[in-house]
Amino acid sequence: MKKVLIMMVILVSMNSYGGECPIAFGNDDYMDKVLTAIESKKSCTEENEITEACAMGSSMDVQFVNSALKQCTKRVNRSATVKKAVYDASNLCTKKYARSSGTLAMSARAFCQLEVTMLYDNLLAPPEL
Repeated sequence: MKKVLIMMVILVSMNSYGGECPIAFGNDDYMDKVLTAIESKKSCTEENEITEACAMGSSMDVQFVNSALKQCTKRVNRSATVKKAVYDASNLCTKKYARSSGTLAMSARAFCQLEVTMLYDNLLAPPEL
């Protein structure tokens, strides 16, 4: 039941940003500029938006996601209970794509893990007044 609930939340939360990447594609320094743009954001949600908008559908996305995860795990890692819940839910992403191969599967697994972490980060965020 717990796994079903987690996967339902993941699926509901997986909405595409739909924005355009602020970095022009095709330059030699595209990846470095995207990483810099991700790291310049102040919240997990903002970093996720850039990461999704600039995604390549390849193994490069794993580096973009890892950069976004640095911000997203700050609140999550404060509590051992929440950290374990995120770890368990992220393992479901790994299991989901375990039989898939290729760079697209690597990208999908990374984004799944980012969505899980972002979900918990948003749950732990102070309420807006």
